[in-house]
Amino acid sequence: MKITKILGILLFMAIAMFAVQPYVLLNGSYISMPGVDVVSSATVAAKSVSLNKTTVTITKGKTFKLIAKVLPTNATDKKVTWKSSNVKIATVSVTGLVKAIAKGSATITVTTKSGSWKKTCKVTVK
Repeated sequence: MKITKILGILLFMAIAMFAVQPYVLLNGSYISMPGVDVVSSATVAAKSVSLNKTTVTITKGKTFKLIAKVLPTNATDKKVTWKSSNVKIATVSVTGLVKAIAKGSATITVTTKSGSWKKTCKVTVK
């Protein structure tokens, strides 16, 4: 087979590929071929959230850090919110830092941004 015929076939295949599939998947995102606008990748929803602790006993005035893990690891939005059931007993910052304010019990809740997934940690302050 002549080299010009092989090159012609390869050129035809390359043109056909661009016409049929103008986007390629690269590192989880679709990118366009030359001359074609970029298409955004699909959203990956959070499937769960977990905490590094579910119960803690702490002394008044002390702090500890709760760490939330949103799964799957490739979830598009891993943002969470934190809430204390009783800020007179224990407060929680936007980063999960819990501070013991007074003797008693409070529940710290972490929630995924979508609101679909929650986990709690019971805090007892001595």
